[in-house]
Amino acid sequence: MDLGRQPLSPRPRAGPVTGYGRRAAKSIFVFTTNYKDKLDPALIRRGRMDMHIEMSYCRYEAFKVLAHNYLDIDERQFFELFGEIHRLLEQVDMSPADVAEHLIRTEKKDAGTCLKSLVRDLKKLNAQKNPAADCPPQDPVLTVTPDLNPTVINIFEEARDSTFES
Repeated sequence: MDLGRQPLSPRPRAGPVTGYGRRAAKSIFVFTTNYKDKLDPALIRRGRMDMHIEMSYCRYEAFKVLAHNYLDIDERQFFELFGEIHRLLEQVDMSPADVAEHLIRTEKKDAGTCLKSLVRDLKKLNAQKNPAADCPPQDPVLTVTPDLNPTVINIFEEARDSTFES
């Protein structure tokens, strides 16, 4: 079946769970998809699927919760690293599970090491996503050579002096 053209129908999938609640009052079914917009509305209506949870990428607020839960730390203890992680999480898409992997404390790793590992991987992802992001901005370079016209030399020198003053 081509998912790009037809919505998914509930008939073959929902049949086994329709009416299941009467047999087992404490049952939970978990359905996952990356294409909710392609599902047949009858499949996701109330009574069939009562709760819809969107799993998004990890952002700073979620990271702070993970850092507290896994490492028992907050931003006051590692202010600089938290600031860098905040900036990077706005630029890079990383799942909460991937972030949590860096925060799991082992016998050899302390909280600072875990955070530095996360920063290193976020920077690596950012560099892959945006190769220019890893390069520092270059200062304009004005070079004066003796074979230039004296008027041009004066213009370059004035421009160079004003660039360094501002």
